[in-house]
Amino acid sequence: MTKRLGASGTDKVLDASSLSFGTRVKWFAICFAAGILCSILGTGLLFLPNGTKLFAVFYTLGNLAALFSTCFLMGPVKQIKRMFEPNRLIATIVMLVNKFLF
Repeated sequence: MTKRLGASGTDKVLDASSLSFGTRVKWFAICFAAGILCSILGTGLLFLPNGTKLFAVFYTLGNLAALFSTCFLMGPVKQIKRMFEPNRLIATIVMLVNKFLF
């Protein structure tokens, strides 16, 4: 059996470096713009009757899209590792708790 050097297939799938720089920037811009659009739409829906639920859904989706857009620039594994670094751990926990509990 031969031993393969380098990244495994899973790492290549999870790492955005397998994409070209132009593709990464393009999808970052698309996801970030979608995140901003959802956040603005959610804010606009806040003023409708029973709009608080729609606001919560669209604003959360917008924030998650903007957060996930950075995965295209640095890769999802690197993004998660950086989020859980000791100097960012408290902010990450607070953000995740507030995002998914409320």
